[in-house]
Amino acid sequence: MSSKYRVLLAVLLTLLAICTQAVFGQTKIVQKIVHINQQSVNVSLDKLTPNDCQVGAGSIAVSVSGGSGKYIYSWTGPSGFTSSQEDITNLSQGIYTLQVSDGSDCILSKQWEMAYACASGCKLVDVSTVTNSKTCSSNDGSINVAISGGSGAYSFIWYNKNFNIVGNTKTLTSAAPGTYYLEVTDTKNTSCTTMFYYYIESSLKVNFTTVSNTKCTIPYTGSIAAVVTGGSGSYSYQWQYPDGQKATAGGASLAGLRGGNYILIVKDKTSNCEVEQNIYLANTAAATLGIGEVISPATMCAPANGSVDVTITKGSGNYTYSWYEQSTGVSVSTAEDLTNAVASNYTVYVADLLSGCNASKKFVIPDKTQKPEFILAKTDNTNCSTPFNGAIELVFAKSGTYAIYWSNGAISQSIKSLAPGSYGISVTDKTTGCKSIITPSDDQAVNIKDLSEQPLEVTIDAVADNTKCITPNGSIQTSITSTSPTSISWTGPNGFISDQQGLSALTAGDYILTASIQCNTAPVIEAEEFTAQASSSIELDLRKIISDRDNNLDPSSIIITNMPRSGASASITDELLLRIQYQNTFKGIDSIQIQACDLMKACSENIITINVETISQSKQDGIVVYNAVAPNSIGNNKFMRIEYLPQVDNRVSIFNRWGDKVFEVQNYTNELPGKRFEGLNDSGKELPTGTYFYKIEFADATNPVTGYLSLKQ
Repeated sequence: MSSKYRVLLAVLLTLLAICTQAVFGQTKIVQKIVHINQQSVNVSLDKLTPNDCQVGAGSIAVSVSGGSGKYIYSWTGPSGFTSSQEDITNLSQGIYTLQVSDGSDCILSKQWEMAYACASGCKLVDVSTVTNSKTCSSNDGSINVAISGGSGAYSFIWYNKNFNIVGNTKTLTSAAPGTYYLEVTDTKNTSCTTMFYYYIESSLKVNFTTVSNTKCTIPYTGSIAAVVTGGSGSYSYQWQYPDGQKATAGGASLAGLRGGNYILIVKDKTSNCEVEQNIYLANTAAATLGIGEVISPATMCAPANGSVDVTITKGSGNYTYSWYEQSTGVSVSTAEDLTNAVASNYTVYVADLLSGCNASKKFVIPDKTQKPEFILAKTDNTNCSTPFNGAIELVFAKSGTYAIYWSNGAISQSIKSLAPGSYGISVTDKTTGCKSIITPSDDQAVNIKDLSEQPLEVTIDAVADNTKCITPNGSIQTSITSTSPTSISWTGPNGFISDQQGLSALTAGDYILTASIQCNTAPVIEAEEFTAQASSSIELDLRKIISDRDNNLDPSSIIITNMPRSGASASITDELLLRIQYQNTFKGIDSIQIQACDLMKACSENIITINVETISQSKQDGIVVYNAVAPNSIGNNKFMRIEYLPQVDNRVSIFNRWGDKVFEVQNYTNELPGKRFEGLNDSGKELPTGTYFYKIEFADATNPVTGYLSLKQ
């Protein structure tokens, strides 16, 4: 007996077939960010003056703002301290708490600790009285100090020249001639320690004359002549040179000396008394190193190639070098020559390790680098939404190899499909490493204007900050200009959302307004029911089921994006007729996906589900599957309704689009939850919206019934 097929083609929400339409329209979106400040009572610390060992009692000065402006102050502190003033003075060490009320609903507490310290710094000063020894062998010298600049409570440690401790009182007595050091510490500010130097003379004294050195090369011309008085007349001499070497030769006079610090120790051979004398020998202006240079300008940026090649003359040949960048004072090199330097001002310091001569000189490395030069030509956007059609073309002033990076991440020379907004660019010359940068906030940035036809302008008219602590009262008022219906949504702190144009009762924080209009709708693909005989083709005039509200449908865009799942052949003719050819070998549910776009590239994709239902004399006669399931809807679509199941055991399975089984039940019934498909998987979790495949199997080996269903959550 030949079969007759009834084919149903229908849109979503019909009972026997569905059409799932994915729409990609164009929406113009404008966002505004508004910040609500917290203007409730706020206390900031202006100045905290500590209780200082020198200055005296401490003080706290504050500034109060926000709230009603009518403030009540309540201070508490150590030893029962209280005050109702804004600022407090004459404070001792301890913790002070301020409570401020504005007479409304805002009360704020702040706390500060008043420390005791010498915050004014460590500035110990000594005015001393030194009593010299009468002879070089007598211990009758003394040093009496008068320390100031601290708290007045000090500890003392006296050291001799070998840094052995010789006393711990304010006055050093019974002291032999020589060098002494005093370490003074403020006991109320132990970080304040100062070392003082003293010298107790005796009758044995050294007088000297010097002749400055005039050369930086051997033979040096400096000399020292020492004369000793107050002793027996029989002396030994030990000299220490600037390099630390010691010598006993030469007696009381030395010649052929370079500049530097010399130490002479004279010992009286009769009394064994010693006296030590520091003698500084200067270099004259003539004893200066010569510095010659060859400067190469910087012509590259990365790596930099500026340089200064120096030549040192009039010295020993053994030098140290220190190069500094003048504007920053940063050391940039210790080599003889400065290389790989950027264009800037530099100073070199040269020291002769043998003669002690030194010299310095300043240099300027010219900037001969050239940043990439170019112009930016723009095309403003005329599309209200994606795909935008703004464009910027980069044109170089001269040929070269460049690395390009636009602020939107593009790296091509010209960029297209740009939305309205400001764009910056970074261009690097790969040969020289020199770079030109324009940020989106620069005046030179390219501003792509919005010239689309659908206007949408959002203006923030008024913003009121929150002045309350318990009941917020911040507000935002806006105005929106548009010729189309506007969708409004706000988000804010702590999960705040709203669809109102104006907002009130706001806490402090950032609020984001998103306003949008539908400026170009995608084509709509509808469907209709029709019948075909077995072995015949289904033919559908797509011009009757595809419409475009904006009248800019692009016929060439209408294509089949997914062929029928049954494997049947399908095509769209030049006349926009959809043809599906069945070969009398298929029954059940089939689907095909169609796409239509408009000239603005707004597209719709429609998955049309076809129920090819066979009417025959088999045990499957009369089974009806309502294959549009919407669990959250009102009506009979809350579950997959199956009518006229045969009175034999059955099993119903549901598969997702990848062939995974997501639901199975034995002996399906419409009457019992848990024995019917309600959009949940076997674990009771909600399945996502989409197209699924069902299979109904029977215990008596009757051929299973299969097909597709649409689930909309």
